Amino acid sequence: MGKKINIKDLGARENTLCTKEIQKAVDLIDEAGGGTVIIPSGVYLSGTIHLKNTSLYLERGAVLKGSSNINDYYENGFLHNEMKKTISLLYAENQENINIYGEGSIDLSSDAFFDMAKREVPDYGREFSEEQIEECTATYQYRVTQPLFFNKCHHLCLKEIKILNSPSWTVSFNDCTDIRVEALYINNDLRIPNDDGLHFCGCKEVFIHGCNISCGDDCIALTSVLDWEKPCENFVISDCILRSCSKTIVLGYMHGIIRNVTISNCIVKDSNRGFCIMCSSRTGLVEHVLVECSCAIK
Repeated sequence: MGKKINIKDLGARENTLCTKEIQKAVDLIDEAGGGTVIIPSGVYLSGTIHLKNTSLYLERGAVLKGSSNINDYYENGFLHNEMKKTISLLYAENQENINIYGEGSIDLSSDAFFDMAKREVPDYGREFSEEQIEECTATYQYRVTQPLFFNKCHHLCLKEIKILNSPSWTVSFNDCTDIRVEALYINNDLRIPNDDGLHFCGCKEVFIHGCNISCGDDCIALTSVLDWEKPCENFVISDCILRSCSKTIVLGYMHGIIRNVTISNCIVKDSNRGFCIMCSSRTGLVEHVLVECSCAIK
């Protein structure tokens, strides 16, 4: 089981910024060779946390809430092809055996970075109705770009927690292997651009089961957008409920390679597209895909 540290024992207090206390708990667990950081019941604010060989357990009633102040976050040095400088609430690089689980929530505070009263209305040379304008995406000046980000990590598990209000890609994995995502609940504002639920770039050996995901952009995306030479392969996706203003499940993008994917028993509701394959002719490839027993509900 390893060492356990409750962040309150290190001085964390409810409704205050606890970045230092949470990071200290992670560092102590890492130094001890592994264990669990406990987020107890209550609301705890935080900026960027560098996860290591650590499990993060959120008790029932616990809320790890991303700070509304962008200055409480820092760039981790990873340059993202689409989002540019990577700014996260939780991130890990070259780590293994990371588990994030429990009955609590992670609130990513999208409303702190977006002007929900102002819309990005496209210039199509005509006027839009109030209803159409309301459906357009909200605007922002800055935001956390990859709220939960894992790069070159192995043996990861996200289970049962709620993740809410993401300002961008909610959970993203790059060049990771052996990932389990089970019974995760993701609920984002449908007007936020690029707020994918789960985005995998160049990942292998992934099991996604029993998740409930609602977001403005793709619910589950498999691409090679961060490195065209690294394929996404060997995925099992099953028993999920998905809702998106874009695509619920998308395989491929431009030059990416996706192979060996099975999808079963997924319910798609209130979405523009349920299942989408995207790849450029001659440079992209999607192969060995089985979609079984899926039903779409309008």
